[in-house]
Amino acid sequence: MELMLAKRYDDGKEETVAEHMRCTADVAFDQYERLPQGVKNMMPSREFCVFCAAIHDIGKASPIFQAHIKYGKGHNKPQHWMISYKILIDSGFDETICQFVAVHHGNLPESKILNAIRGRAYNDECGSESEEYALVQAELLNFAIRISGIDLSSRRRGGDPFHRQTN
Repeated sequence: MELMLAKRYDDGKEETVAEHMRCTADVAFDQYERLPQGVKNMMPSREFCVFCAAIHDIGKASPIFQAHIKYGKGHNKPQHWMISYKILIDSGFDETICQFVAVHHGNLPESKILNAIRGRAYNDECGSESEEYALVQAELLNFAIRISGIDLSSRRRGGDPFHRQTN
């Protein structure tokens, strides 16, 4: 599979999704102590902040975004933040975490949009039906978990702020 691009700059340089994840995670780690206490209070830990920074653009590893950034094709809908939300919700993450990541462009998504994303409306565009894209997205998700240092072992015991409870 080709490299997944996150950004293409005017000077021709390109940044992959994994490179972008690493850069944003590093900035979040370095800047965490500078955050206002009110913002820190919304986050369970520095690791949570780093994880959300790393994972915010995972939706760029999707067929629709790759066609848009590489070839100028398509309408880029659903947008990458919507796909990030879908990847996380499909991976079992809590709704709050998924919305927290999706809002990184400034607006809380409307519930009708979120309902469509939770359904099968955008599976082809998101890569949900593609074994290759699903594998890449899973690898990127694991990469974000690894570089953030989150301990997800409590997921099996319950009480984990990162995953929905499955009783």
